[in-house]
Amino acid sequence: MKMQSGKGDPIVMNYAMKNPRVRMEIPTSGKENMVGLLDWEKREMSMLMPGQTMYMVIELKDVPMVEEVQKAHDSTTLEKTSETATIVGREATKYISRDGKTVMELWLAPGIGSWFNMSGGNPMKPKKLSNWEREIIAKKLFPLRIVGFDSKGKKNMTTEVIELTPQKLDDAMFLPPPGYTRFSMGGLLKGLGGK
Repeated sequence: MKMQSGKGDPIVMNYAMKNPRVRMEIPTSGKENMVGLLDWEKREMSMLMPGQTMYMVIELKDVPMVEEVQKAHDSTTLEKTSETATIVGREATKYISRDGKTVMELWLAPGIGSWFNMSGGNPMKPKKLSNWEREIIAKKLFPLRIVGFDSKGKKNMTTEVIELTPQKLDDAMFLPPPGYTRFSMGGLLKGLGGK
């Protein structure tokens, strides 16, 4: 998946799915990738800490359950259009999302797997999902292309799947590696004299 903001170089991230799990690998300025291991059933993400044999677990309280689709649908302005395109060999339908003056063009396809947006969030405190994000997660639609526009109609962000390769994946890919220990902020504070 290739992400391009209005500034800087594009970032190519690897995104692997084996429901109910997702693995995201995002390049960092160092030599190692930031790795997020998402478990939809547990509603949590394990973040591998680059350069260390530790991981931290973040609860994702804002991830919608299927029964929450209608609530999100009632308060979003996600509009399905009749326009379609073939992206990496899959048919995607164009949707438009409006949030105030911000407009997003979303090319969504069913039957691919679960999607989660890690961009713009602090791994220690994940960002709150927008209504359109909640709706496409709950409806199991996958964005093959996202184009964002600012209040003046200028394109300011693009994310697009550039390769989609169905293959068998080992369950171990979606778990912290053997030898990694769970990092606990509570343990750190206790070691510093906290209670």
